[in-house]
This record gives sequence, structure tokens and C-alpha cells, in this order.
Amino acid sequence: MKRNGWIVLGALVGAVAGAGAAVAAAAAAKPVTMVPADLKWAAIMPDAGTASPMVAPLFGDAKKGPVGFFIKLPAGSPGAMHTHTAGYHAVVISGTITNAADGETAPKAMPAGSYWYQPGKAPHITSCAPSADCVAYIYVEGKFDYFPYPVKPK
Repeated sequence: MKRNGWIVLGALVGAVAGAGAAVAAAAAAKPVTMVPADLKWAAIMPDAGTASPMVAPLFGDAKKGPVGFFIKLPAGSPGAMHTHTAGYHAVVISGTITNAADGETAPKAMPAGSYWYQPGKAPHITSCAPSADCVAYIYVEGKFDYFPYPVKPK
């Protein structure tokens, strides 16, 4: 993600909040069932074409939190050092992801079924191995934001 972090943040929060608010309202009234064809994927960086990570909102409001969504990283995505205000829990659905903490030189490769927790305000790089696109489920404990490192959340 070699773009202005604030533009990326705005696009991501907009994509997750817009569709997520509607899903959350429906979820409060009745059970919700979604199959892959029901997911509404949105590019985080629309002008990046197929190189852009994608999000599919599931529930919650990204501006307030908590929020849940799927994220899809293109195969070979190197990621960029960044932080978030709130911590999040993640489960790899497909592909092989690494989530390296600042200064970590040998992050563990996480195939489908793997879990990780990322504390809020902790710098990290989330990347996808070149063998296949990566999809992960993300549950953010508070509002969802993105700060390119060394910009820090308040």
C-alpha cells in the first residue's frame, strides 16, 4: 500500500461502514446467513485495480466499532508497516498470510485455519504469500482505522 494512508483509510472505513451498517441493522432484527455470493466486496484502493486489497463488510460500524469483515489480499502482496487504534482478532480463511510485528525478522507463515491477534497501536506488516490470494476474517475490538507507520494513532 504505497499510497497516502489517509486516502486508504477513508476508502476502507467507507467501504466497511457503508455496507456494514446495513448488515448490522438486519442482524439486530433477525438471524443473518451469508454465502460467498452474498458478499459485497469493495476495493480499498479502487485505482490500483487488481493489486488493491478488498473488503467485504459483515457487521458493525467501522467508524464506531466493533466491526467484522473479510479482507482479501492479492497473492504476493508485500503489505506496508502500519498501525490501528484498536486491537483485532483474525482467522485465515484461504492462502498463507504473515503478520510481522515491528522488528520481527522471521514471521510465522499462517495457512488457512490459523489465528492471530494484533494489539492496537502496535506497528505490523500483514502480507500474502505469492502462491494464492489470501482471505481472512477480521474482528476489530473498536473502531477500525489505518495509520501508515510511523504515524501513530492517538
